[in-house]
Amino acid sequence: MRNSNNVFSAGERKVAVYALIGALALAAGGVAMDRFAGPSLGIYGQEFSMTAPGGVLEAQPVS
Repeated sequence: MRNSNNVFSAGERKVAVYALIGALALAAGGVAMDRFAGPSLGIYGQEFSMTAPGGVLEAQPVS
């Protein structure tokens, strides 16, 4: 039977602190990357070099 009141050993607490610091660093890196990269818009975020087909000026609803 253990004589101490500690649930975790000093080594286990040390590993937990390192894991917490690593998780926070990973999350902060992800947030920073998202902020600087911006959202992915796929093909809609790119400039089109293609022109519209002949006679098409603007999309119109079908009536």
